[in-house]
Amino acid sequence: MAGIDHGPISLKSADMSNDQYCIGVDFGTDSVRSIIVNACTGEEVASDVFHYPRWRDGLYCNAALNQFRQHPRDHMEGLQQTIVRCLDMAGPAVRLHVRAISVDTTGSTPVAVDGTGMPLALLPAFEHDPDAMFVLWKDHTAVKEASEINAHARKFEIDYLKYVGGTYSSEWFWSKLLCIEKEQPCKGSCLFMGRALRLGTFSSHRRQAGKGDPAERMYSGT
Repeated sequence: MAGIDHGPISLKSADMSNDQYCIGVDFGTDSVRSIIVNACTGEEVASDVFHYPRWRDGLYCNAALNQFRQHPRDHMEGLQQTIVRCLDMAGPAVRLHVRAISVDTTGSTPVAVDGTGMPLALLPAFEHDPDAMFVLWKDHTAVKEASEINAHARKFEIDYLKYVGGTYSSEWFWSKLLCIEKEQPCKGSCLFMGRALRLGTFSSHRRQAGKGDPAERMYSGT
């Protein structure tokens, strides 16, 4: 497949019973890369890269609106392909001694989920809805919502914004969540999307954040 980079490969002898291996997965903006390393020596045994095909083709994005979305299937397909290719390259002796998987991702890229944690874009009703996909870190469609959060936070006696550098960003979770909630009535799916957002992200975060979070209080209307 175009864009695949197998990277350096250094296979050892079949007698590896004392060696332990780990898989590392890095989800970047344009691609996902997986590697297998010897946990004892740090030696890289295999690596593979998968470039997101939908993202590469510019699907679900609109630069004029600062809208940059990624389909969860790009990530899932990349995860599966890179790990399978790495295991095939490393061979059965290494495969039997893989002990852990470590994952690193690009931050500030939330996704709406249903009550089971399933990204909405993986459901037939939302398969092509950009608001049901990963809202990439560089997506700035929530500028207005970020301004609303900042204005509301400044009404509190406690300066909560000092803990986030003085200004809440349109790149961050609550700004994007509010933006998607507002957009859904125009798409005719607001009820399901709203429930999914609350079940999958808002309610769990609320339990952790408590009523003191100005963004959480603004969202809940308290």
